[in-house]
Amino acid sequence: MTPSQRPRVPLQGLVPEQLVAAIPGVLLGDARRVIAQVHRDEDIATPSSTIRRSAREAVVAAGSVPGTAPRSGPAPANTPLSQ
Repeated sequence: MTPSQRPRVPLQGLVPEQLVAAIPGVLLGDARRVIAQVHRDEDIATPSSTIRRSAREAVVAAGSVPGTAPRSGPAPANTPLSQ
């Protein structure tokens, strides 16, 4: 399987230790900073002075941050928040 055919790693649900295991070349300190960027909704492709370039490039190449689209239509009637 070529690198372009590998499934991308969704970064939102990972803890730093999982990111280190999933993407070669990422150290734990870099992984912590990348996960913090993801949780702050920052672009992981933006260079940061606190994350090594090689780690950032590896995460950008292998990781993804899937977006969340708002649901269209009314809320379901059986939720406790609907009135």
